[in-house]
Amino acid sequence: MRYVLFLALFCLALPLQIARGQTSAASPVSLLTGHDLYQLCTSSSNLDYGMCAGYVTAVANMLSAGPVAGRSACNFSLVRNQQFMDLVTAHIEHNPQTQSRPAYEAAAQALSQAFRCQ
Repeated sequence: MRYVLFLALFCLALPLQIARGQTSAASPVSLLTGHDLYQLCTSSSNLDYGMCAGYVTAVANMLSAGPVAGRSACNFSLVRNQQFMDLVTAHIEHNPQTQSRPAYEAAAQALSQAFRCQ
């Protein structure tokens, strides 16, 4: 029972550590890239679309609690999830260098540029 609980907590905590940039460079974790996120967000599949929505919304929620990948965003509490997705998709499309970066960095960069803190 303790093993199952430990495993469940580990699986829940790992994505948060990754998004906060708290894993080591030698970490074997495979990250979703900006290209992968772009593919999900522009897919005609409802499942892919839902994964994109969940991922981008999660990054936005994390930004509301504090910096993600060294970036901060402010004043976006009234923004709808679709707008977050549109911003992130357009940012990745217009900034090809973000396609090779982890998806959380690309999303955080897009949202922090759209919702700058003053």
